[in-house]
Amino acid sequence: MNSLKLGGANRTGGKKIPARASRGPVMLACDCPAPYNCRVNCSLTAEAFLYYQALDCMTDKPHQCVIIGIAGASASGKSLIASTLYRELCDQVGDGHIGIIPEDSYYKDQSGMTMPERVKTNYDHPNAMDHSLLFQHIQMLKAGLAIEMPVYSYVEHTRRPETLHLRPKKVIILEGILLLTDLRLRQEMNFSIFVDMPLDICLMRRMKRDVMNADVQWTPS
Repeated sequence: MNSLKLGGANRTGGKKIPARASRGPVMLACDCPAPYNCRVNCSLTAEAFLYYQALDCMTDKPHQCVIIGIAGASASGKSLIASTLYRELCDQVGDGHIGIIPEDSYYKDQSGMTMPERVKTNYDHPNAMDHSLLFQHIQMLKAGLAIEMPVYSYVEHTRRPETLHLRPKKVIILEGILLLTDLRLRQEMNFSIFVDMPLDICLMRRMKRDVMNADVQWTPS
């Protein structure tokens, strides 16, 4: 499995990935300000790296499925990279051939627990994830079989009764904070990246996002 570790403080999301004749990993000069200088231009390089790698791996074989892993801390920019890559690949091969699976959908079913028990779960620990089901679903997709992807409720802290029907795709993008902690998942990926964003920046982004999206009031301790 090819992998790339990315660092830096700024983003270049939204830039169009340039077309080129020779495909493969792309390394660009870093423009990240100190003290977060990195060797590559974070977002554009991540998207270009994955974009060209995906195109290189795609074939006309039936049931062929390229698995891409995008991992990193909460609010590190994983979803930005995943959504940009999704749009670019859809433009290239059609939206019916590309799918995204968020790891958050595979939090364990806690319907047998009381609400006070559910809220005590450490959702940042691998034990909170049903990676066995995710692994099974990836294998099914690679075998040309459709899956019923869980839908998780952040309000009820457990899975919802309904599922999302996902057919096999040429490319599946996995996105989540704990993907790379599971050896089975890593072995199923064709390649992956880890977005190594400074945690203080991730925290500021997370606070802003939670306040805007969930009406959460943050107070100093």
